[in-house]
Amino acid sequence: MTNQENMRGNPNPNSNTPAPASSPSASTSSTPSNKPPSTSAPPVPPAPSLASRIQ
Repeated sequence: MTNQENMRGNPNPNSNTPAPASSPSASTSSTPSNKPPSTSAPPVPPAPSLASRIQ
């Protein structure tokens, strides 16, 4: 029951506090993970362009 309320976060403002706290944590972890891919991202776009020319 409590887990469902925490997931909803709408009915209980108290439960809503931990929920948002987890969201920022996920975003923070996702940010560093996105940085390495970002470095590889630039070379990736050119690849599709070459593929389009090949077609």
